[in-house]
Amino acid sequence: MHGKAAAATPVDITTRPQLELTGQAIAEEAKKGYDLLLIGLEPAVAADGEIDAKIAGIAVAFDGPIGIAVARGAHRRDPAAASHLDILAPITGTGHSRRGAEIAVALARASLGRVTMLHVTSRERLSWRTGANEAAILRDAVDLGDQFGVPVRTAIRAHADADEAILRQLKDGKHDLIVIGVSPRPGATLSYGRAAAAILHRSNRSVLLVAS
Repeated sequence: MHGKAAAATPVDITTRPQLELTGQAIAEEAKKGYDLLLIGLEPAVAADGEIDAKIAGIAVAFDGPIGIAVARGAHRRDPAAASHLDILAPITGTGHSRRGAEIAVALARASLGRVTMLHVTSRERLSWRTGANEAAILRDAVDLGDQFGVPVRTAIRAHADADEAILRQLKDGKHDLIVIGVSPRPGATLSYGRAAAAILHRSNRSVLLVAS
């Protein structure tokens, strides 16, 4: 099954000479009816961990799901060598979290890699027992992997701050890519929340934000 999944799929590539990639250019191209916009520009992250203003301008011009990719470490040195990905995907049970998990599983299948789904719960709740809600979230993650033929490992961390728990798992698990399902927060600037900003700012692992 992995061999079939990794087989090359024809891709249409359109190259347009343009002095500057802008939100207006994306909006014009998006009229053709794309389902997903993937952004892989540099710099992707501002000094405070928030999304760079240029990428934010492009993102807000697209009315649909968006992926923002930030290559780090070995993926930055040799982008073509991104096989056998070891992916971490935080899961919360929300719709945008599950869509991030779906992308993580698809990437693991295509790269012949593996994926770990992480659920963060409070110390107080975990000290008594793993609740029915947490168990259901983890079961859904395993079922998702089964649908794609990808074994899914699950992990639970107890911490008051989700970003600290995720960063610790990234380090301890030696994952090389984190895929996070996010949603935009209200405000004057594009933000996907504290956890996403902390990971972009502090992690040396590649990051893929899946915004829907």
